[in-house]
Amino acid sequence: MNYWINSKRQEVLEVVKAVDIALMNDSEARELFRTNNLIKAAREILKLDSDYAIIKKGEHGSVMFTEKTHFALPGYPLEDIKDPTGAGDSFAGALIGYLAKTNDLNESNIRKAMVYGSVVASLEAEGMGVTNMNFINQFKIKERFDEFKEFMKF
Repeated sequence: MNYWINSKRQEVLEVVKAVDIALMNDSEARELFRTNNLIKAAREILKLDSDYAIIKKGEHGSVMFTEKTHFALPGYPLEDIKDPTGAGDSFAGALIGYLAKTNDLNESNIRKAMVYGSVVASLEAEGMGVTNMNFINQFKIKERFDEFKEFMKF
């Protein structure tokens, strides 16, 4: 992504402008909007006409911003990380897959989709490479989703 931001920045901004939900990682957001502040980067995303700005922060979770609200989601706490490569893509795939499955783009459903994204990313990081995806199933996802809900209560 760094290549595209550096060589085709205007075109990348046009893509962000064309989507309802902009999803990128923290370093991409900082680089694209030339700021170290993720809140400022998210505001720039929203100014480009996206309804939601979701920024992945690796092991530290993700944040979502709208014009009026924000939502901060921690990463699922892992003690044994074998390979975090692909966890961000797993997060994005699970989030998008859940939204496509439910066909519901309201804010509360996007928040839930972010939790599913974090769950799948955490399961992926516990194994080596994409072969770990062969061992992730609906039962493991639901179990971890329920754990996530429980430790998010206060």
